[in-house]
Amino acid sequence: MHKEIRGLKAWVKRISNTELPALGNVLQELNRLTDDNSSNVDQLAEVILKDSALTAQVLRVANSVQYNPAAHSITTISKAVVLIGFTEVKAISLSVMVIDSLLGKVTRHRLLELIARSFHAAVQAKNIAFNLEPDAREEAFIAGLLMHLGEMAFLGCGGEQVEEYDRRIHEEPNEINSICRDVIGVGFNTITKELAKEWDLGKLLIQCLDPQDRPNRKNAAVLIGEAISRSVHLGWESREMRKLVIEVSRYTGLDQARSEELILSGADEAASIASLYGASKVCHLIPSSEEIQSIESPTEESPAEIQLRVLRKLSDMTLQKTDINRVFSTVLNGLHKGVGLTRVAIALFDTHKTHLDARYVAGSGTKEWLSSFRMPVVELDLAKDVFSVAINTMKPIWLGKNEDTEKLRYRSLRNILPQGDCFVAPISINRRTVGVLYGDVDSKQLDEKVFNDFCLFANQANMVLSLIVNKNQS
Repeated sequence: MHKEIRGLKAWVKRISNTELPALGNVLQELNRLTDDNSSNVDQLAEVILKDSALTAQVLRVANSVQYNPAAHSITTISKAVVLIGFTEVKAISLSVMVIDSLLGKVTRHRLLELIARSFHAAVQAKNIAFNLEPDAREEAFIAGLLMHLGEMAFLGCGGEQVEEYDRRIHEEPNEINSICRDVIGVGFNTITKELAKEWDLGKLLIQCLDPQDRPNRKNAAVLIGEAISRSVHLGWESREMRKLVIEVSRYTGLDQARSEELILSGADEAASIASLYGASKVCHLIPSSEEIQSIESPTEESPAEIQLRVLRKLSDMTLQKTDINRVFSTVLNGLHKGVGLTRVAIALFDTHKTHLDARYVAGSGTKEWLSSFRMPVVELDLAKDVFSVAINTMKPIWLGKNEDTEKLRYRSLRNILPQGDCFVAPISINRRTVGVLYGDVDSKQLDEKVFNDFCLFANQANMVLSLIVNKNQS
């Protein structure tokens, strides 16, 4: 049993020396590296390669379509740096280390909630800063992810003080500051700032923890992202969220409608990114765009109007700096709210291209798909399932339209959809398949119009993805 610990120095010492010493050491090494010369590429690879689990996870993320849409085979850390960038690989490594270290501790519900909020804040910050340089966007992502590092590290500790704090914060969630000072004698922001200094986590995080009246562009993106992650549970029409939409509009230069879409697509993207980084157990705690909009606006759009708006938005994306994640979340929003599919998913190939894993989902009960939707795929001559046939023929399939297609419902799909119709269409970038679009109406039948609308979105998505990748490579 730990004796009672109080004050800043005592808690930072315990976290750094007892609870998370390996994390602190690696973070210091990572953050002391700068992209000033080629030698640092080798130094970065050397730091990552010291940990085989970290190496495997970094390569997994680097090979994902989110970071590597051109699907270059990345088998070494050095190649990852060359193909996706020094800053990106460093950010991936730092994020993976933090999440693995925290999820390896006692996973209290409060800790899982904070990790979920942190991913949401990080993705919102990065997306809001889309006009900044790539390095600045990665910095914003990391700062957003680590804003609650002090409390998360504390919750990962054992002992009576943690138990007392966990119990009291559950009873009085709005009294966090007073409870924190009463139980441990110091605020979590102060602990986070001290850890940021000790572990060399960068000036941006420290500045965001002690914001000025006129923050710079990077600081503002992080602070807005954090505010969004904190306020979404109040409802889309709440005063707090409407104010944040205006702030995003002022920051980005987008009109309010597009600012709303940016925030909502970021919410859907956050769960996918959390799963990709190995934090699938928190995905259900990140609110989807559908959940955020649970309070409907007085003038609700018709499905046809939503379809038209989303298709226009997809076309506009080819003219802007657009992240592939936004394309995916936008397509799902159109299929779910415009086409009327009650459950939709985008499943992407795993590293070995033997399975499809759900990365983006929308609809009731689909959050669990981020860990359970895993479909094996095989070559055409062996294909006896809807996913393999769709991928190998490069054509959409309506399973349930006739008896022949019903034969394609294999065991893995029955776990998701034991009966009823579903649609599956290949997702391709420059005619190279990276995954599938999936949609159903929860064990009910579908019709020709819905299938045609589904195919329209699939074709539009494939065209937009190819144009964006070609534009980024030119």
